[in-house]
Amino acid sequence: MTKSDGNELLHIGESDRIRLVVPPQALDDGELHDGNPVCVSAERPSLANGTMSPTITAIRGQGLSAGHPSIVVDAGDDSGQRELLNPRKKAMSDAGSDVTVKSRITVSDRGESLWVKAYSPGGDAPPQVARPLRPEKFSIVERLMTLRCRPKGPGGPVFYPRGSIEALITEEVVVRELTSDRLRFNPPLSDDKIHQYAALVCRFPLPDGRKFSSYKKIFAILVLLKRAWEVVLFVDASLCDADLPLVAVTIDQESELFKMRHKRDLQADLDCLRNWDLAEHENFDLHQWAMLAPWFAHGEQQAHFYELDEKDVMPWLSEIQVAEGGYGVVKKVKIHPCHHNFEATPWSDGYFAIKQFKENKYATTGDNSALPSVDISNNNTNEYFPTDSAAQLKKDFEREIEILNRFSGKGRGHDHLISLLAAYQRGDECCLIFRWAHSDLRVMLRSEIALGSTLQVSSLRWLIEQCRGVADGLQRIHKHQTTEVRTKGYQMNNGQIYGRHGDIKPENILLFKNSQDQTDRGRLVITDFGLTRFHNHSTKTYLKEQKLAATPTYRPPECDMEDQVTLSRSFDIWSLGCVFLECITWYLGGWTLVDDFVQHRKAPDVLLYGFNSDQFFEIVREEGGKTGGRVFARVKIEVHQFVNKLHSHEHCSDVIHQFLDFIMENMLVIESKNIQERARCEHVHQELERLYQIVFNPLFQVVPRPRPKVNITKIPEAVEMPLSSDAKRITENRFESLKQHTGNTRKLPVSSHLNVGGRTQGHYSRRRQSESKGPFMSRALHVRNVYYLGWWI
Repeated sequence: MTKSDGNELLHIGESDRIRLVVPPQALDDGELHDGNPVCVSAERPSLANGTMSPTITAIRGQGLSAGHPSIVVDAGDDSGQRELLNPRKKAMSDAGSDVTVKSRITVSDRGESLWVKAYSPGGDAPPQVARPLRPEKFSIVERLMTLRCRPKGPGGPVFYPRGSIEALITEEVVVRELTSDRLRFNPPLSDDKIHQYAALVCRFPLPDGRKFSSYKKIFAILVLLKRAWEVVLFVDASLCDADLPLVAVTIDQESELFKMRHKRDLQADLDCLRNWDLAEHENFDLHQWAMLAPWFAHGEQQAHFYELDEKDVMPWLSEIQVAEGGYGVVKKVKIHPCHHNFEATPWSDGYFAIKQFKENKYATTGDNSALPSVDISNNNTNEYFPTDSAAQLKKDFEREIEILNRFSGKGRGHDHLISLLAAYQRGDECCLIFRWAHSDLRVMLRSEIALGSTLQVSSLRWLIEQCRGVADGLQRIHKHQTTEVRTKGYQMNNGQIYGRHGDIKPENILLFKNSQDQTDRGRLVITDFGLTRFHNHSTKTYLKEQKLAATPTYRPPECDMEDQVTLSRSFDIWSLGCVFLECITWYLGGWTLVDDFVQHRKAPDVLLYGFNSDQFFEIVREEGGKTGGRVFARVKIEVHQFVNKLHSHEHCSDVIHQFLDFIMENMLVIESKNIQERARCEHVHQELERLYQIVFNPLFQVVPRPRPKVNITKIPEAVEMPLSSDAKRITENRFESLKQHTGNTRKLPVSSHLNVGGRTQGHYSRRRQSESKGPFMSRALHVRNVYYLGWWI
């Protein structure tokens, strides 16, 4: 490995394992030296007792390019924590590349070192641990067995709650067991020796190294195997709890028989197990995993990632699968209180959500933007083929952890963005842990609003406050502040990168309610960052050739545009406008009115092979157009008609009128190719902030002011749509089925109005520079676009 002068990156061989010794402060400050890996030869200070702490192996870097080895930052082989960091990618050369900042704390010892650190002498008091159900007069075996938790019923895996073994196994218990078996030794153990061994078995482990680990778990396993006296052999061999789990090494492939061996030498038998038969080896393996259920710690700066074995028993007290989709499963679990330190809140009532990623065994070759819930790639066919789904699953899993960590931890969280508590991989299972939500927005919309509540100030305040919060959360994604990356070859624009959620819909907005407050209406929180992408200032738009999946109902028209069209943050604005429309509809008439809206806008969709679609736009052909002619996109006339119906609703107030006008004029806008048409998220938030200030005025009252019913006959404006290759093929085969557009049209701008790779100011700003009636009033939105290095920002 070599390092050149300046900011040039290290040269790393394909199989190199880099282990550099650095002082602890180099890990603590979280900073890079000039943005590059730091190599300092130093040792950590000695511990108070004169022993050296574990060597810290470290390298700093960001963004791993394909083919290079992962590099591990850890705190010794036994601490169980390490930070995965990677050498930096070169500056992004194409506008579609994600800004990749991989940095996470990896826990490889099931949280053992974190637990010891948290609850070492002088630290926090450990949670109240489980106590044996049998009194002391019963045998230690019976008392141990009463500690077991079996969440999946008879026959399922069991685990011993964290701290319960430590509380039960005392020096007195060890002395009693060794005294009863002292004659097994030749010569018999003396009282002094017994007490010495008992003190070693029960010593409290220190967070600074394995030399101070106890033997309590080992002793408990031997008690269950009726070999408690053999703990002496384990102590003599220095085989302690920190060495668990021992590895089951197969010695006969046909019969799958195995022996327990130490991970440091899988070929050598352990002296302390030489007299054991194979059945006892198997029982030891069964019992050791019951003792090792992981302990999940809440990271201060970001969520911890746990590397678990497929044999690990999860510390769930209950587990219910509540949902399953094409890409994952969601489970509702109750984690044993002794196995996590997540803050208790009334919002989740002690329950947690586990999102388990699922392999997607088929992908598609072809620009399937016209198809629901399929990935898009830049090919010309539409054939399905098996993919390396396991590799893609791991990639999606790691990407979502990276994105969630941007909004999780101290100082990073947002009230309306989901926060990641922890992540783990157990064998092939890739899972994320979140707080459990009461429901999602779709479930809430399916409920009927209380009669007369639309006239209550509290109801309107809740609606505006939550919509404002969601817009602010989305704005946080669109303009994410960061100080994570800064090198010579790649400089952030004032530490800011730009994101797009990519799948805003009611199912991806959770509702958290305070279980201790019956009057609480809940808080809406954006979740599911599986399609979220982040870019730097020069890649705020996203090339269509990248894979994209979008929910059909809420996807914008540009999903069907030609392959090289850019997908910007404006993508989310359309989807959010659709969701806001349904929220207003629910506010005025509950699910009955929402369902009326869905049915009213349903119509056969040529791009969905004639199946009914409830999306908010439609593709039409010009009047008299023939096959192969120009096509246009427009907001469905049915949407305009229903919004007019909402305006004339008997409970519609001025605030709702203004909200509806803003959505239709600034959010549900058909964009021309690469031209900014819709409001930016900060403008949406500012408009909702303005409405928020109105409704939270102490003197505010809800006064219904329905507008007169209008029979809408005017055809909405349509915008010329350069279709993607797949969409073009589908429409050509069904061109005559497209509706004819007889209203006004807006054609593609001439090339002089476009900048290569950029987004012009265009129609969005021009049509809104009218008379000002206040900040971001309907029909009065003025936006100043700044042209910078070929990009409109």
